[in-house]
Amino acid sequence: MHILALRSYGDYVILLNSIKHAGLKENITIVVSNHLKPLHEALNPNFSKNFEFIFKDFGIKNGLLGFFTNRYFFRFNTLFEVLKLSFFIKSLRINEEKIFLEHSARKILLNLFLGKKLHHLYKKGNVYEVLGRFFGLESNHKTFQLSKCHSKNKVLIFPDSRKKHKVINEATMEQLSSDLTRLKVDFKIAKFGTLKNENSQSTSQIAYSDFKALVLLIRDCDFVISSDSVPVHIAEFLEKQHMVIYNDKVNYNWLTPFAKIHHMYTTFKETPIFINKYFN
Repeated sequence: MHILALRSYGDYVILLNSIKHAGLKENITIVVSNHLKPLHEALNPNFSKNFEFIFKDFGIKNGLLGFFTNRYFFRFNTLFEVLKLSFFIKSLRINEEKIFLEHSARKILLNLFLGKKLHHLYKKGNVYEVLGRFFGLESNHKTFQLSKCHSKNKVLIFPDSRKKHKVINEATMEQLSSDLTRLKVDFKIAKFGTLKNENSQSTSQIAYSDFKALVLLIRDCDFVISSDSVPVHIAEFLEKQHMVIYNDKVNYNWLTPFAKIHHMYTTFKETPIFINKYFN
């Protein structure tokens, strides 16, 4: 069996998390696009020997295969990506063995372009649960436990997201910072890139510039508060307590097992109520 990892960073961490707890004994080759390699190396997963990872350059430049997006679907580079993918699949010389995409989106159209029947891991429902069933989630597996967060614990807040509507807005961040300060919680706001002013650097904000730094930050903290984005899935993979803040509607299909089981999710509007209940 071959699985093609061609999508976003968050999708890849979810896939790795499912493999981490897999009970499936079949030999599986995960073909990973090179754009995901820095994230893979930062997480440094150690899985059973029946999972083999190989990295390939499909020319992906915009975070996932352009064929799966509306924005890049008609770009020349998307055609280049699909051609490289087609050449690779043909080089495998596979007849009976199944090849899987992560998601079903545009699978039929991609099959037509490739002249090859691909299968999919996920179509609907909670993505962690669906992938867990596919990989034969270990029967004795239980998510890590929720414990009360104290003022001495290190809390990291990740407000950003690749999608603008998921970014925790300024008003919510101001209220969140105010509440945590009042409750004497040791927290930092982590942002990708460089900070805008020196004052922020000396108070509550820190910056990271790559996946290695991001993973180290999450490993070193006790609790993660995040938008619906890759840091919360990394927190799940590293078994760090976390909560997810959504805009106005909870995306139950992408909730991590920890957040779902322990009800560690809220919306911008309900954030103050949640923070005062949990941290007080």
